[in-house]
Amino acid sequence: MIVRLKRIYSFWIEFIMVSVITYFCFEFSIGILIGILGDHYKASMIAFMYLKPILKIIALLYFVFRNYIGGHSVLQIMFGIKFEYRGKGQLILKNIIDLITLPISLITILIKNKSIGDYVCKIDVCEIENYGIKSGNVFLYFMIVWFTAIPILLFFSFGWRINKSEEYFAFNLNNCQTVKDHIGVIRDFSFDDKILWVQYDKDGKYTGAKVKNEDNKVFKIKIYNNIEDNEISYLVIDGEKYDYEIEKFDLNEYKGEKLELFENFVDEIMVSEIKSQKDAITSANEAYKSKYSKELSGYDAYEIFYDKENGVYMIHYVSSINPNTLGGDCTIIIEITGKVLLIQIGK
Repeated sequence: MIVRLKRIYSFWIEFIMVSVITYFCFEFSIGILIGILGDHYKASMIAFMYLKPILKIIALLYFVFRNYIGGHSVLQIMFGIKFEYRGKGQLILKNIIDLITLPISLITILIKNKSIGDYVCKIDVCEIENYGIKSGNVFLYFMIVWFTAIPILLFFSFGWRINKSEEYFAFNLNNCQTVKDHIGVIRDFSFDDKILWVQYDKDGKYTGAKVKNEDNKVFKIKIYNNIEDNEISYLVIDGEKYDYEIEKFDLNEYKGEKLELFENFVDEIMVSEIKSQKDAITSANEAYKSKYSKELSGYDAYEIFYDKENGVYMIHYVSSINPNTLGGDCTIIIEITGKVLLIQIGK
């Protein structure tokens, strides 16, 4: 049983080490490219389009050849285990098979101390004779503690961050008319790249994801951002390009449903003229401060709607982006001229 755990744990530590080294090489290379090119956008594009695939291939090659010399990797010899094989080509084939069948191989190692690659290539693993150097053991124990405790803590903290970010992306996309027209309501959102999120291709900077709507239909989506202001420029949904459009609303219909609120709002407030979506947020903050003599705060996010026919923006602030969480809200409706039509605080 000890040999089985050593095999799995040596692989785990090597996986963590290679992942960390690859990540820092990637980030360091971006810094060098920025210094050479003097352009963050071009440096990032080159790094994501060319350097990232190269680093992935190098990391993959490491696991193919990790025990090529002497039948063991550096970590495996520290754990006191090695492979017995007839030829190095046989060992490489075993590593490739194990990578392809990794989840199954981990289970078979725990049960029989043999991976799928071991069975196919007829390779055995054994403990190294006279292994037990004291100084090596001290370092080994340190690595066991470090690479067990720290990754687990990071897993939970980073996992929470990913979930929160995916939830936030889904919230914002559900406030997009383009998504409503071509996807529907997004119920599930998952990043393509859960580490870096942002990616680049020949068309520019984007965030790739897989989304699922209320009918459980799956879509592949790319969210492209402008270089200048980092705002959403357009979306590519299942390979089709669509212009980004904020969610529509009908002021007349909304007013008909909430006529009493409009009749009771007697404040005459003028704010900055609205020429863009970003201006609408600035003007909404101005309106709130003008009425309540304090900054608008305490809200987790906002939704923005636009009535093109009447030239009116509606900004709806919410206390939580989770639809199942109750909380207060604030709705501010402003004409593009800057005239405030309504400020309503919900409970």
